[in-house]
Amino acid sequence: MKDDETGREILRDKPRINQESIKFNELKKLPPNSLGYKYYEFMSSHEFTPDERPLVKYIPDFEIAYIYQRYKEIHDFLHTILFTNVALRSEVLIKWFEMVQLGLP
Repeated sequence: MKDDETGREILRDKPRINQESIKFNELKKLPPNSLGYKYYEFMSSHEFTPDERPLVKYIPDFEIAYIYQRYKEIHDFLHTILFTNVALRSEVLIKWFEMVQLGLP
């Protein structure tokens, strides 16, 4: 992340994906084919909130802990962009995508 301008900005600012940063009432007003609306639709249809992801623990390096937290917080966006549900098969697909695109196990 340090080799990329956007990555450096994320590491510097450490934005979180939570109910404070994402206004679901605003997302549902977006065009139906927008990422924001589709994310709202996915989360609402499963009665999920972004705050359900527990905080990362037991990682002493604060920067690495933040990266792991961010990784957990983008998970539902991956469901959205890949048009998957939350069944086991879909979770395996998400993990495969993460491995190929992000280099993560």
